[in-house]
Amino acid sequence: ALSIYLDTFIMIPFKLLKMFMFRALGFYVLSEEYIHSTLIDYVYSCIMLRLRCRLLKLPLLLLSLLLSKYVPDRIVVLNASNSVLRRRWRLRGYGDPQLHYVKIQRALLLKIADRGVFIIDTNGLSIADVVKLIMNKVTESMD
Repeated sequence: ALSIYLDTFIMIPFKLLKMFMFRALGFYVLSEEYIHSTLIDYVYSCIMLRLRCRLLKLPLLLLSLLLSKYVPDRIVVLNASNSVLRRRWRLRGYGDPQLHYVKIQRALLLKIADRGVFIIDTNGLSIADVVKLIMNKVTESMD
């Protein structure tokens, strides 16, 4: 419960402030995660942990309000097959991969993102290739 309060009242507002400052200076801001994924993470955690705590209603409501107010200009979804994801998780030493969570997150992000969505299939691509694809998609969209 503490992490959701820290994210809602400190981390996300600070991230939004940095984004506004960089945009005001003329930069195009790329962010690894946004309010969408944070909200999905916490709702999923509440469901899986069977939390019905009233303390979580306020931050979830505030995250929902932030989500509706601060919609990103573009969303890049990095997608890979389930077998590639499992292999990557093994290589990185992650614990339980929670493939069902990734499927839910993937489906929700694709559903709520109705404009400016770039889906990049990362199967067989290096990190450098993925970065190049992201930069190409973003610069194409600016034209």
